[in-house]
Amino acid sequence: MWLRDPVAHVDALAEEISARLAARTAAERFDLLTPLGVPCGPVNDLAGAFDLAERLGLSPRVTPADTGPDDLMCLVANPIGLSRTPPRYDRRPPRLGEHTEDLRRWLDG
Repeated sequence: MWLRDPVAHVDALAEEISARLAARTAAERFDLLTPLGVPCGPVNDLAGAFDLAERLGLSPRVTPADTGPDDLMCLVANPIGLSRTPPRYDRRPPRLGEHTEDLRRWLDG
């Protein structure tokens, strides 16, 4: 059998893979592989994830309909778009403590 020890050359293989990966940036590999249909993408922080979504023509941010001019609020858009029941962004999230008294009354029943 030609493969007696499957990890005999793991260190040499790791060096070769590391050298080839270091030859290009993640952005270069993404730009090379994406048009070929290879599913890939960078590991992003939040800012990078929003930037990538915008570059792909997506709209990752939405503003709730009831947001006032002083609110300066945007939310993360739902990534799933359904034709019959698209997501709605009618209301902003409550402010800290905004519904506390209502909840207490409800809990006290």
